[in-house]
Amino acid sequence: DCHFTYVNRKAIECTGSRLEVLLSIFIFDLVIPQQHDFIARKVQERLKGGSPGSYELWIRCKNGKKILLRIKASPIVESFGINGGLILAEDISEQRRMEKEINRLANLYRVGAMAAGMGYKIRSPLNAVSGFLQLLQKNNDFEQYNCYFETMLEEIDRANIIINEFLQLAQNRLMDLYLHDLNH
Repeated sequence: DCHFTYVNRKAIECTGSRLEVLLSIFIFDLVIPQQHDFIARKVQERLKGGSPGSYELWIRCKNGKKILLRIKASPIVESFGINGGLILAEDISEQRRMEKEINRLANLYRVGAMAAGMGYKIRSPLNAVSGFLQLLQKNNDFEQYNCYFETMLEEIDRANIIINEFLQLAQNRLMDLYLHDLNH
């Protein structure tokens, strides 16, 4: 009937509820409402099939916090049929948070690597433009445009400096950390 008959100390700590409360409620009272149908199907699968299964679900603790559990459920089979179920639950909320953070950092790394590659590709045409501007600057036919050439060359140099700084940030550097006495 989806009631708890026993809960261990860890379940009491995890949910923030008292033992008497946990033994008096339905399993559905802990599960977030969006997963009620899911958990009902899983309970029926365990009771019908008589085989163990594993799944994940969110529960809401007494303090309102939601935690993700990895559930391993197994029916208790006796000579007259299924007499109940054993549920082992593991809080995997932190593990999932860490997995998301690792994925986020991996994406940032890929973006950084792509941006560094783009920095090298941008620098080549800038250098070509700079070279042609310098050639035009030396040509006496374009002497009246020298002030424009100077401005363009300065801006290209500035862009190159920014790209170089960015590429230095993108480099993988080995850090050689060691202790120092700051007083010396």
